[in-house]
Amino acid sequence: MLRPLDVTAALEVRSGGSTIRINGDGDKLTADAANLRSAVAAYRTLRSSLADMNRVLCSLGLRFDIRIRQVVIGRLGTGARPTWMSALLGFPGVELHVSKLVLVSFQSVFHKS
Repeated sequence: MLRPLDVTAALEVRSGGSTIRINGDGDKLTADAANLRSAVAAYRTLRSSLADMNRVLCSLGLRFDIRIRQVVIGRLGTGARPTWMSALLGFPGVELHVSKLVLVSFQSVFHKS
């Protein structure tokens, strides 16, 4: 493992009308999506790179949380515990919180963003 990093970051990524805010503090990076549509668009863009991203994050001692409306729906990197459900749904190496993903999906129906 490489020496752990201390990350300080504030980044906004826009693609096809979707915006993801990425923040870093210490050994934790957080990607905040406004809604499920933005999160899915980001996933489609990064899908082929997930395994490499996970390896790099782990080797640097970093954790990367994916959130929608402040609810963590997934995690990559150090401390992530992927399940068989993550692999089945096409998220290899990602600790996917399916129940929270369902909750956020229902919330998205009632809240426009």
